[in-house]
This record gives sequence, C-alpha cells and structure tokens, in this order.
Amino acid sequence: MTRHSTLLSLSLAGLCAGLPAQLPWQRSLDAALQAASERQQVLLIAVLIPGERDSDALVETYRDAGVRKLGRACVCLRIDVQSERGDEDRLTVLEKYLDAPPREPFLAPHHVIVNPDGETVISSAARRMTVGQMEWFLADGIKKFDGSFKWPRNDRMRAPEGLRYKEREGSKDELRLPPTKKEVKAAIDALKRGSGWRGSIENYTTLLTSDDKSAVRYVDTQLSSGRSMITGLALTTISQISPVAYAPMLERFLDNRRSDRRREAAVGMWRMAPPKSKKSVLKQLKREKDEQARAWLLRAAVAVAPKDKATVTAIEKALKKDPEPFVRMQAVVAAGALEIRDKALSLMRRGLDDGDPDVRAAAAYAMAARRDQELLGALEPAFRAEPDAETKRWLEAAMNVLSQRGDLAGFDRLRDKVLKEPARGVGDMMDRARDRLGGDKDGGQKGK
Repeated sequence: MTRHSTLLSLSLAGLCAGLPAQLPWQRSLDAALQAASERQQVLLIAVLIPGERDSDALVETYRDAGVRKLGRACVCLRIDVQSERGDEDRLTVLEKYLDAPPREPFLAPHHVIVNPDGETVISSAARRMTVGQMEWFLADGIKKFDGSFKWPRNDRMRAPEGLRYKEREGSKDELRLPPTKKEVKAAIDALKRGSGWRGSIENYTTLLTSDDKSAVRYVDTQLSSGRSMITGLALTTISQISPVAYAPMLERFLDNRRSDRRREAAVGMWRMAPPKSKKSVLKQLKREKDEQARAWLLRAAVAVAPKDKATVTAIEKALKKDPEPFVRMQAVVAAGALEIRDKALSLMRRGLDDGDPDVRAAAAYAMAARRDQELLGALEPAFRAEPDAETKRWLEAAMNVLSQRGDLAGFDRLRDKVLKEPARGVGDMMDRARDRLGGDKDGGQKGK
C-alpha cells in the first residue's frame, strides 16, 4: 500500500488539545455523539489533513473569537487524517457522514453539521473556508436546527462555495498526504539522478506538497535557473496544493515577461490567498495588460485583501470600464467575496445590468454563492427581463439556490466553460503536465 492510498486512518483532536484558543474539541466520536444528544446541540465534525495547505489555514480560522463563540453553541469534533493504518471507529465518520467508503477518496478539509440525533446531516462544506465563511456556516447550521438561535450578521459573513444541504459529497480527486522527510529526500535524489518525465512529474509533485526547507529550496533553485520544462508544472501545482511557503515563488512570476506565467501566478494567488502577498498582487493589477492575467488578479486581490479599499476600487473600475467581458465576469464574481457587504451587493447588482450575457450569468453565480436572501429582489426582475435563454437559466438557478431549492453544483458547467476556473484534482494536473511535456499514455516520449 502506498502513501497515496485512500485507505486512511484518523486520529482525534484530543491529540491536539495543547493548541491555544481553538474550538472546544471532543476527544472521541462516542463522546461527541453523547454530548450532542444530552445538550440537544448540533454536532460539527471537521476532517483535516495536518500539513495540507487548506487544512492548516483552518487551524487559524478556529482561533477567531467569533468562531469560538459559535463553537460553544454546538458540539465540536476534529478528526485528523494522518496515516494509512485502519481504524474502523474513526473511518465511520467518513462513511456515515461524507459518503466516503474506506477505499474511496473524499474531499478534505471537510466540515459537516449533524443533527443531535447523530444521524441527520444538516449541511456540509468542502475545502478551505475564510473566517467569515466559517462563521456563516456555523450560524446557519445551528439556526437550521434551532430557529430561535440569533446571530448578528456582519460584513465578513458569506456562504462557503462548497455548501451542501443534507446531501453528501464524494470526490474524484486523488487525496495526497504531505510527504515525509524521507520521501522528500528520495524525490530530490531521484531528480538529481534523472528519472524520466514521468518520474520527474511525480517527484516534483512530492516536493511541491511539502513545506520542508530542503524541498522549497530545491524547487526555488530550479525555477530561478529558468528551466522552462518544469516551470509550468511547478506553477500549476503550487497554485493548487502547495503550502504557503511557496507564495514568494508565485509573487516572482506576477510580473514575468510571459503572459501565461503571469496568469498562472495570478491563479495561484487566488487559490492560495497569502495575506502577505497583498502588495504584490495590487501592484501588478494596476499595470497588467493581459486580460486573462488581469481577470485572475481581481480574484486574487479579493482573496488576499477582501476589505481593502484598493481592492474595491479595482473591481469597481473593471465593472465600469474594462472592455473585456472575461475581466468583468471575474470582477463580479470577485465582488461576491468582498467582506464589505454593502459594496458586495451593490457591485453584484451592477453586474446584472452588464451588456454582456456571460457577465450577467457570472453575477447570478456570484449571488448564489454568497446566499444573501436580499439578492432575490434583484434576481427576480432580472430574470423576467433577460433576453438570453442560457443566461435566463443561470438566473433561475441562482434564485433556486437562494430559495433553498438547490446548491452550487448546478453551476459547475458555468464555472468550467464560462468562468474557466482551473481543475483542482491532482490527476488533472498530472494529465496536463504529460501533455505539456509531450508524453504518451505509456510514459514514453512522442516521436521516440
């Protein structure tokens, strides 16, 4: 069995009890279920992978004062995916609440809110959440069980993109655990010896999922040397799964002479959302000429600085003046992620009035993703007046989401075909890398 097997065992949050100022984690599944039943409080289950980028970011989220206050209104259980040896009791969580059988992959990090009966899933959300999204998710889940629960709305609160009600979510993604120091050393040694294109892809991917200093240093040296063969692969992988230790490498490519490199770096900044990169992102956004890079820089600006005046100004300018519909599409989606609620709602409404049907469709998606009920008042007249048949369907889908009759899964085609959001799976990245390097399916080189 390899490191990449999806038969993973879980260790409970009791092992992490020494961490400062986090949620009040229970020490076992049985204890959590008993506490939820006795207190008649919903159960929050968090499934994390220590050392993985999104999971580590959530550890900081749990320390937020507002999130911790909400945590006292529910029972909390944290489960860490750490090794391959089976533990049937803990794997029950995956199968029972995530519909992830022991030998199947699942999305992590993943949060599930369960009714006090221990059986009924109220809601779930995959992948990383900002503090505001976590606050929204917890407050919403508690309210779904206890209608009398009150929680004041604030500017940072918005729904997580991966939100699902009741239904469970599987995944086709390959789940990769962060490599060990031994695996990092073996990958570096293999790359130095030369391991063919297939081996190189696998070994670079191993390094790029580790924040070990030797891994970061080796990759940095290769990128600095201008080895174009691995640059595209490295930037794509950093964008998707690398720890924040690789953020400085992305920053260096934000002003690269090649527009495709700048685009990849901008996508990476959006995905990784390193707050320390705010200055670099906003600086490049002001001078970027390539429409694709400019569009993703708008998404990145909101990810790294969701309350910054410069971010709001850039989105306003793009929606008002940018001649490229793709840029305006990304601008309106970025607006939905702002942590200044009045501005977010105003800019999304402006997107509904855009002259391009794809921009209006993007505005519908942004409104659905934010899940603010007040936006129904803008969507309904826009739906009635919409002349484009496909955009009309997206507007209707958004109204269904806001009316609690649907979720964002219905927008997958729009995200893929219209917004052109890059795939997140490791397998997809490997396929793209093979195509880029000209390899065939059997691991050889075309023409050889």
